[in-house]
Amino acid sequence: MTGTRKVLKLASLLLGYPDETRRALLAEFDRAIEGLSAGEAKDLLGRFLREIRTLPGAELEAHYSEIFDFRAENALYLTFHEAGEGPERAQLLLDLKRRARESGYEAPEDELPDYLPLLLELLAVRPISGDDLAARVGRSIALLTKNLSRAKSPYRFLLAAAGTVLPGSEDEGDLAPPAARSAAADDVPYPLHHAQS
Repeated sequence: MTGTRKVLKLASLLLGYPDETRRALLAEFDRAIEGLSAGEAKDLLGRFLREIRTLPGAELEAHYSEIFDFRAENALYLTFHEAGEGPERAQLLLDLKRRARESGYEAPEDELPDYLPLLLELLAVRPISGDDLAARVGRSIALLTKNLSRAKSPYRFLLAAAGTVLPGSEDEGDLAPPAARSAAADDVPYPLHHAQS
């Protein structure tokens, strides 16, 4: 697996909800990052792991929910950033599901096909050169990195690491502003576990 693909795979896994099982794997993530070539992505991933280790488990889980689940501008769903909750989002979701299948990647049925950790995993297992999906994900990652930098979230380092290997991550200008959303429990994104170990 190339360095780019390793960075995307690590970002995919680390962007999932930081439950006890995922936190128990931090030493394995350290070893995987150690195996990367020196560079910006490796430094950013290392900084992310150092920062999340300073937070107790319950505090990290609460931070994750607050930053990703209850703030629409940080939703971990690609098409939400591209189309909001508009009618074109359904078509974009269907297209993503079809493209994943054509690539030989079958997304779990209980996850939306635009969930960013899932898309990072998909991009880690298939070529991304010249792929508009990689650029779309890159723009969404750039937007989230900017938002999380303002919020001083440790996740800004993780997303910035992914952005170092994705095309389009320099500009999030093509993204539509997210539609206004209420904070009702059934109206916000929720953590989906794309990689069960």
